[in-house]
Amino acid sequence: KSKFGEFIKALGYLFNTRDKTLGISDTNLEKYIHSLCILLPQSIQKGTPITLHTAQVVSSFMYIVGVIAYPLKPFGKGLYRATRQVAQQAKSTVYLSDDAIIDINHHRDFISRLIYDARCLTIPMHLAILFHQLHDESTEQRIARQRAQASLIFFSDACGLRKDGLTWGGCWIMTPAGTTDDQQAENIIDFDADTYPAFYEHPSIDKELNIAILEMIISIRGVTAFLLGSKAPNHHPNDPPTHIHIITDNEVAYNRMLKNKGTHPIVPFLLRELSYLQQTHAVVFTYGTIKSEDNWFTDAGSRQWQTKHGPLALSKLRNLQPNRISPAWWDNLQRTLNTTPPTI
Repeated sequence: KSKFGEFIKALGYLFNTRDKTLGISDTNLEKYIHSLCILLPQSIQKGTPITLHTAQVVSSFMYIVGVIAYPLKPFGKGLYRATRQVAQQAKSTVYLSDDAIIDINHHRDFISRLIYDARCLTIPMHLAILFHQLHDESTEQRIARQRAQASLIFFSDACGLRKDGLTWGGCWIMTPAGTTDDQQAENIIDFDADTYPAFYEHPSIDKELNIAILEMIISIRGVTAFLLGSKAPNHHPNDPPTHIHIITDNEVAYNRMLKNKGTHPIVPFLLRELSYLQQTHAVVFTYGTIKSEDNWFTDAGSRQWQTKHGPLALSKLRNLQPNRISPAWWDNLQRTLNTTPPTI
């Protein structure tokens, strides 16, 4: 306790032994807010110049707070990458990139929401290492560990149904902790499957990123509908957050989006929605992947049950009604994407 506690304190965190929690210190929170809201110009755009020292200070406090505040995980490296592209000299100038601006703006939004909900500034100790790859741990082992610790397992899939690109299909199911790939159809808590109007596809990006975007759209729509529905877990203010492990097939769609944050206007929007959900609903997301053939249930649903597994999948839903809750952000997104291309 003493050695570990002193080490944590030296890094600027608050270690509560009794409650087994880790939190942001008052000093670090004040410096974090000051660096983002005072040191940086109020209005920023691509190419805005700031000193290297200012960029390093802001980047460091974004990182320190992001270690604890899990909604900030996707928005931590944009400014740091910009600082690495200039000579490491006191008088060097950093020019803000699209990636850095996305991160800075989201951190500022995060600060404004702390007025209403600051629970994510303190987390249970077991969550402190949940998102990080441990020593000698492979990516596959980290994902397996995260899935094993989750309270709920969420499966989703998306499919471009029409060759003319006018509609696409999506399906999601929520299952309890411990659900294996083979058990997913037997353990459904909540679900939905439907077709949706096509979204704006950026002509300069590859097909795989577009598929990843579709899979994250249906995943976020699904977890939002679940959290707004009657089957969502009830939270006491002092309860630890609910851990939901989101599974897509072929690849971890979330990771592909992180690598391409500035290449498609809808990517930062989706990442922000994931962050908002975590900050306002006491929920934590981790992400995994399974083979397409093992994701047969949502694969069938995304194709409107027109697969060899479709009849079996439908038979498992006899006693369940689809969750058709449509969150406000979904309606706004549909209107935006079907009128003009969205802007960041």
